[in-house]
Amino acid sequence: WQAMRAALAGIDHCDLTTYTSPWLESFIRDPKNFWDGPHLNRQGAIAYSGALAQMVQSQCPLPSDSN
Repeated sequence: WQAMRAALAGIDHCDLTTYTSPWLESFIRDPKNFWDGPHLNRQGAIAYSGALAQMVQSQCPLPSDSN
Protein backbone atom coordinates (compact mmCIF):
# COMPACT_ATOMS: atom_id res chain seq x y z
CA TRP A 1 0.00 0.00 0.00
CA GLN A 2 2.86 2.37 0.70
CA ALA A 3 4.08 2.26 -2.91
CA MET A 4 0.57 2.99 -4.16
CA ARG A 5 0.15 5.89 -1.75
CA ALA A 6 3.55 7.29 -2.76
CA ALA A 7 2.66 7.04 -6.47
CA LEU A 8 -0.58 8.94 -5.85
CA ALA A 9 0.91 11.56 -3.55
CA GLY A 10 -0.15 15.03 -4.62
CA ILE A 11 -2.98 13.70 -6.79
CA ASP A 12 -6.58 14.23 -5.73
CA HIS A 13 -7.82 10.71 -5.02
CA CYS A 14 -9.92 8.72 -2.59
CA ASP A 15 -7.91 6.31 -0.43
CA LEU A 16 -10.12 3.61 1.06
CA THR A 17 -7.24 1.23 1.83
CA THR A 18 -7.47 1.96 5.55
CA TYR A 19 -11.28 2.04 5.73
CA THR A 20 -12.89 -0.54 7.97
CA SER A 21 -16.30 -1.03 9.51
CA PRO A 22 -18.12 -3.75 11.43
CA TRP A 23 -20.26 -4.41 8.34
CA LEU A 24 -17.21 -4.85 6.10
CA GLU A 25 -15.49 -7.17 8.59
CA SER A 26 -18.66 -9.28 8.83
CA PHE A 27 -19.10 -9.31 5.05
CA ILE A 28 -15.55 -10.54 4.48
CA ARG A 29 -15.96 -13.38 6.99
CA ASP A 30 -19.29 -14.62 5.56
CA PRO A 31 -18.69 -17.41 3.01
CA LYS A 32 -22.23 -16.91 1.63
CA ASN A 33 -20.92 -13.82 -0.20
CA PHE A 34 -18.24 -15.70 -2.13
CA TRP A 35 -18.20 -18.15 -4.98
CA ASP A 36 -14.75 -19.49 -4.18
CA GLY A 37 -12.33 -17.86 -1.80
CA PRO A 38 -11.74 -14.30 -3.04
CA HIS A 39 -14.37 -14.22 -5.82
CA LEU A 40 -17.74 -12.71 -5.00
CA ASN A 41 -20.90 -14.50 -6.01
CA ARG A 42 -23.92 -12.60 -7.35
CA GLN A 43 -25.37 -11.94 -3.88
CA GLY A 44 -22.00 -10.77 -2.56
CA ALA A 45 -21.34 -8.55 -5.56
CA ILE A 46 -24.70 -6.81 -5.21
CA ALA A 47 -24.21 -6.24 -1.48
CA TYR A 48 -20.62 -5.08 -1.84
CA SER A 49 -21.39 -2.71 -4.72
CA GLY A 50 -24.04 -0.95 -2.67
CA ALA A 51 -21.78 -0.74 0.36
CA LEU A 52 -18.86 0.51 -1.74
CA ALA A 53 -21.02 3.29 -3.17
CA GLN A 54 -21.95 4.36 0.37
CA MET A 55 -18.31 4.16 1.50
CA VAL A 56 -17.16 6.39 -1.34
CA GLN A 57 -19.94 8.89 -0.74
CA SER A 58 -19.28 9.12 3.00
CA GLN A 59 -15.47 8.89 2.98
CA CYS A 60 -14.59 10.72 -0.23
CA PRO A 61 -17.22 13.33 -0.98
CA LEU A 62 -16.85 15.41 -4.08
CA PRO A 63 -17.15 19.19 -3.83
CA SER A 64 -20.45 18.92 -5.71
CA ASP A 65 -21.82 16.54 -3.00
CA SER A 66 -22.15 19.44 -0.56
CA ASN A 67 -24.58 21.35 -2.76
